[in-house]
Amino acid sequence: MVHEICHAIDDCQSGHGADFQGIAQVVGLEGPARMAHAGESLKVRLMTISKTLGPYPHRALNFPPPRPSNASRNKATCMQCGFEVTLLKRWESYGAPICPKDHIRMEQTQPGVIEAEDSQDDSIKTKEIRRAVSKK
Repeated sequence: MVHEICHAIDDCQSGHGADFQGIAQVVGLEGPARMAHAGESLKVRLMTISKTLGPYPHRALNFPPPRPSNASRNKATCMQCGFEVTLLKRWESYGAPICPKDHIRMEQTQPGVIEAEDSQDDSIKTKEIRRAVSKK
């Protein structure tokens, strides 16, 4: 993140050139410009800032965002052997496929309904965040 902030300070004008390297050294980055990493003094400063700020008042952010799962798609299951396939919308007009093992038409099943998480936890977290923001 500090590497990217160095680019922002430079307004992305010098890439990884001399100006970027100068900024990176001043803030405490070490190593080759393209792979600059926090030196010991910068690590200590960042840990101090982190302790002062406290825990992040939000759920963890996952990057990259999770890909959609097949759980939300229609499936077809063979009632004899239990073989299951995910059905694509592209082929749904053809109906359920034939089981490759038993050679019988599989039965379509709708995706299960996912229960919503307990909103009470979310409201407590929201109150904590509001309280933390209002203290500033």
